[in-house]
Amino acid sequence: MRVYFFSPLISTELLEANYKRILETLSRSGIFVVASTDEHNTDFKKEELERMNESGEILLDKMDCFIIEASKSDQEIGYLLAYVISQKKPLLYLYQKSIF
Repeated sequence: MRVYFFSPLISTELLEANYKRILETLSRSGIFVVASTDEHNTDFKKEELERMNESGEILLDKMDCFIIEASKSDQEIGYLLAYVISQKKPLLYLYQKSIF
């Protein structure tokens, strides 16, 4: 299973610790995770990535589900939500109240 994990680039130390815990837990479970902060870390072969790039395919199209950590606002979240809903893929939306 391939999971795309989105976290805002600008965050707090507390949120960074949470992001790391989420990624570690998913990885320990045998789930392949592509993080928005490290999209070059994929299980795709170099040739497959080149073919996707040449044909105009998007890496997000290859994901099985999405996790969005939205405790800190980011303009990409709205786009990603719309994309995931339009593709009818599973989505986990995480939001921590009162952390700021």
